Amino acid sequence: MYIDVNGITLHYKVVGEGKPLILLNPNSESTLIMLPIAKILSKYFKVYMVDRRGCRKI
Repeated sequence: MYIDVNGITLHYKVVGEGKPLILLNPNSESTLIMLPIAKILSKYFKVYMVDRRGCRKI
């Protein structure tokens, strides 16, 4: 999925159900690095992973 923020298009992914939880990826890494932890947390939360500006998409 994509969202436009101040004229910049960012890619994001949502997994799971429940209370929202936002995972922020480390600098210069895509949220691909966060997928293993997101899969575990998605059993308990609705996990949002947003690629930072300049990072490749999930």
